[in-house]
Amino acid sequence: MSDQTRRLVPYRLADGSHWRVRTDVVGRHRAPGALPVAVGDLAGAGDHLQRRPAGSRPPRVAVVTDEAQLGDEAVSVLRGTPARSPDLRQQTEMRIRHCSSPAASVRDYVDLTRHCSARSLAAAVDALADDPGCDAVVIALGTTSADRARTLARAVARVCRDHPDTTVVLVSPTGIDPSSPPGA
Repeated sequence: MSDQTRRLVPYRLADGSHWRVRTDVVGRHRAPGALPVAVGDLAGAGDHLQRRPAGSRPPRVAVVTDEAQLGDEAVSVLRGTPARSPDLRQQTEMRIRHCSSPAASVRDYVDLTRHCSARSLAAAVDALADDPGCDAVVIALGTTSADRARTLARAVARVCRDHPDTTVVLVSPTGIDPSSPPGA
């Protein structure tokens, strides 16, 4: 595992609180092949994606989340990188809508809402990875249970195995400790 994949950086939430990624929890649920980062380190992941053998075009990165604030933050950070949002095929959008609630949205990022099931989230990740317009999928999770994290980790492992050219970046609050002191 390279330093890039091990480096889990502290970041500041919009309300000013500091959260720290706990490597012990992330390591337990992380799927092989996924790049685990904090939201604030997505710029580094965007730079990493730029080195992909995709020629001169910027990497096309889809963001899927179950919490709108995290989706906004992820897209905002990625806008400062060479990455851009993919133009999803209509079939991909239909697959995502089929597995999500009516409140879900597909725009700059896919927001499945906080109450989506682990299966719905996994199906959305599969749909995005299947889309030829996506070079990478960023999964930004809000509150989640260990059971849900395990289900998602299995789905991410499958995506990494079945789509070796698709980079998966996992931003997981399962590995975030909100009680961390500032600067932790």
